[in-house]
Amino acid sequence: MAGRNMEAALILSDRRKQIYLLGANALFGVHVFAILSNVVGWLVPGFFYVYLAIILASIVSELYFGYCVLTKLEFGLRKKVDPDQVFPQSCIKYYTYKFFRIGKPAETVKKSGFLLLLLSLLSIGLIYKFVILRLIS
Repeated sequence: MAGRNMEAALILSDRRKQIYLLGANALFGVHVFAILSNVVGWLVPGFFYVYLAIILASIVSELYFGYCVLTKLEFGLRKKVDPDQVFPQSCIKYYTYKFFRIGKPAETVKKSGFLLLLLSLLSIGLIYKFVILRLIS
């Protein structure tokens, strides 16, 4: 009887890990969407308000928490699947190394990412000033 309970616990544990991994992969997809939106979202006029919301959420997350909330959630779920796995603070640092074997210091990645966010926000202002105001008037 004890063997069956142990076997059931292992199956439950495997199912739970699969659910955590599925959640982490879904968060990765949302994260990729947010990053792409931050980089090229201004190119799609009908996407402007979603782009603006994602940019502002990214900046607020970085300024208020000091990290990206999506990264923290995704890596937390991945850590539940593999507790021995070590994750850096930056999603970009982790995935550029994982996929391309390019390793940059975390601080460099963080500063350049935040600079890109600010440049995106500046582009919103320029788009508003030179495009939207001309369309309205």
